[in-house]
Order: sequence, then C-alpha cells, then structure tokens
Amino acid sequence: MPDVVNFLTQRGMTISAAKSSVTVFTLDPKKFCRHPTTTVNGASLPLVRKPKILGVRFSPPFTFADYARQIAGKVGRCTNVLKALPDTSWGCAKETLTTILQALAKPHVTYAESI
Repeated sequence: MPDVVNFLTQRGMTISAAKSSVTVFTLDPKKFCRHPTTTVNGASLPLVRKPKILGVRFSPPFTFADYARQIAGKVGRCTNVLKALPDTSWGCAKETLTTILQALAKPHVTYAESI
C-alpha cells in the first residue's frame, strides 16, 4: 500500500482513509471472511463484504444475487402499476403502457448491464 500512497502523493493526490474500505473478491468461500490488514496513513481500513459502487451492490463471489433481487423488487413495483392501468374505467392504450414500461422499469434493468 505504501507504493500506491507514494504514487498518488507524487501526483498531488491523497487517499481518504475515512472514505476507503477493503473488499475481498474470491471464488473460495473460506476467504470471504478474511480481513486483510490494510492501512492508509496509519489508519486501518474496514472490511466491507458487499460494497455499493455507483449504485451496484457487489458480492464477494461476483454472483450479483443481491443486486438482482433488488432490481426484481423495483421492476415488480413497476409491473404492478402496469397491471393496474388497463383495469381502470378509462382503460389504457398499448402504446401508453409501452411508454410507461420504458420510463419506469427499463432504467432499472439496463443500468450497469454491461458489468
């Protein structure tokens, strides 16, 4: 870690220990709970098992199961709205339902799809 700190210091940058954490990504379940000792400027960095980076929740074995459940919940609420609209007394056109689907559900599904 001193090499990283020196590299950043030479370029006028610093690492904030208060905003930093350590996450272990591995396929070996025995290593999920291992907390590597990492210090920055004398401060020990905490272990975060499931960090949230740019809105995406990562898991140690890269299964993304938690993130998929979260998205399924959000999309489920959107589909409940879509199910209720055609049942109203005034009805709802297919084009309107498609537009609502694209506005409500599609952003949740397509965000971070390339990961």
